[in-house]
Amino acid sequence: MPEYRSLHLERDGAIDWLTLNRPDQLNAMDGGMCDELQAYFGELSTRVATRVVILRGAGREFCAGYDLKAPQQVSAGSVLGMRAQRHVSEIILRMRRCPQPIICLLHGA
Repeated sequence: MPEYRSLHLERDGAIDWLTLNRPDQLNAMDGGMCDELQAYFGELSTRVATRVVILRGAGREFCAGYDLKAPQQVSAGSVLGMRAQRHVSEIILRMRRCPQPIICLLHGA
């Protein structure tokens, strides 16, 4: 099983429980989390053992969006800000391309 810094993955039979795991930052996404989410959702098309993905957030919030305090990301100017937006949009494209249904357990504000 891959090791993640900002995600926690539990496999329970055919179900993958994927947890956004930056509770102190309200699970706000930074570049590292985006890379990990891209890698996870990118490999799902070849993981036939996984039938369903349940996506949740650790702590009191599901996800506060993009981490505006992430160094050299969104607040570093328009070119880097656009790069950060593309980083996030690639996650969404990979989620839509994977054959497994994704169930999000939303909570918090």
